[in-house]
Amino acid sequence: MFPFIGHVGITTSEGTIHDFAGPFFVNRSDKYMGFGSVTKYIPISLDEFLQNTDDSNAAKIKKWDEAVEATSASYDKQMHNIICNNCHDHTAGALNELAFRGSTTWNTISIMMYLIVAGKFVSVGRWAMTYGGFIVLSILFAVLFGVIYR
Repeated sequence: MFPFIGHVGITTSEGTIHDFAGPFFVNRSDKYMGFGSVTKYIPISLDEFLQNTDDSNAAKIKKWDEAVEATSASYDKQMHNIICNNCHDHTAGALNELAFRGSTTWNTISIMMYLIVAGKFVSVGRWAMTYGGFIVLSILFAVLFGVIYR
């Protein structure tokens, strides 16, 4: 119904996806998220985090991986709540630890907005999977509303 609200995760430098998928469980996979395949992603560069350091690229990559692992270890011990302690919070936690894009105030809303603005779909098929149901239901709603209120 609401394609802009979805499941998110964060990867290590090697591409292992970490996503807070349920109570006391952070899914870790090289291929799938807790609820299926990746549909949208945001590529990042090393320049977007730890900006106020003189660290080498290798040191930044190590810190990225450590932040993702530490955040996941913490969320492995937490209860999942669909509203206020969810996959978006998990991802935001790692980004905050790294001061991603110079910010330590990442949260559910900022993650959603960033995905809407900067996210790229994996393929046209994944775009259709994301928006297809919403479009079909919107058209049905418009047609039914048009018939009822003619």
